[in-house]
Amino acid sequence: DFTGWYPDAGRVPLPTYAFDHRRYWPQPRENTGDSDDVDARFWAAVENADPADLAGDLAVDADALSRVLPALSGWRRHQRDQSLLDALRFHERWCPITGPTATTPAGPWVVVAHPEADAADVTDALGADCLRLDVADRRHAAEQLRDLPTDLGGVVSLLACRDGSAADGPDAVAGNVILLQALQDAGVDAPLWCLTRGAVTVDGAEPVTAPAQAATWGFGRVAALEYPRQWGGLIDLPATTDPAALARLTDALGGMGGEDQIALRAAGVYARHLAPARAGADGGGWTPRGAVLITGGTGGRGSRSPAGWPRTAPATWCCSAAA
Repeated sequence: DFTGWYPDAGRVPLPTYAFDHRRYWPQPRENTGDSDDVDARFWAAVENADPADLAGDLAVDADALSRVLPALSGWRRHQRDQSLLDALRFHERWCPITGPTATTPAGPWVVVAHPEADAADVTDALGADCLRLDVADRRHAAEQLRDLPTDLGGVVSLLACRDGSAADGPDAVAGNVILLQALQDAGVDAPLWCLTRGAVTVDGAEPVTAPAQAATWGFGRVAALEYPRQWGGLIDLPATTDPAALARLTDALGGMGGEDQIALRAAGVYARHLAPARAGADGGGWTPRGAVLITGGTGGRGSRSPAGWPRTAPATWCCSAAA
């Protein structure tokens, strides 16, 4: 009873909103185990029973069975372990985005690109008040950002879109890092979107035409964790930015249901999701070609050859942290 301590205090109701719990971690598939009780008893006998007793139950030769039981037991353990791993395995899947058209945030947008890059189509798509900014270094970029309006709708980086050459991969990542740091230095809260072209593939038939730009996607996923409030997302552009692609770009910059890893294609807009992998879908083993580097060579990965590894493998190098 607080009335003795606070005689003038009044009671107020709790907020009326519901406490909505949302899980962000993917759920592994439930391991149902053995569905047939007879099979369960058989495998329990294989793993635990005395070979002589089991040979009597099966009416087979005990010596022959003793040579087979270790292999059966080992196979059974492997299948059980693989089943547990399958329940935890997820893979990348690009899903078409459907639903209402997103609304691009109001306020002037900033397009950041290399001086020699042609960003006119993206700049025009973001409106007449869109601003163009060149990043030379962190200090200079921060000074330019401080002079911009405070009601920015967002920042779009084209620093990774010069071309698909390998030399531009580290440069593009470094430029985007400098840009993100400059945004922090200038106190700009507008979301940063980094654009690439040909850095990801939405299906197996589509080639990755600019693998060096995929490094920007690695940077973006880390930036999203460290700066969730200032991070907008990653968008991979199609080979040709026609009017339809530019319209999809403005929709994607509006958020589209909170998606932050998006690929624009002629067929529509795709978002990167995690999906449970098909159980046992290991591709039938992996056969290495050329030189192979194994990290963690002194641990479990390097202790034995994986399934399908040829005994006469090409040059193989094992590395460990201790070495």
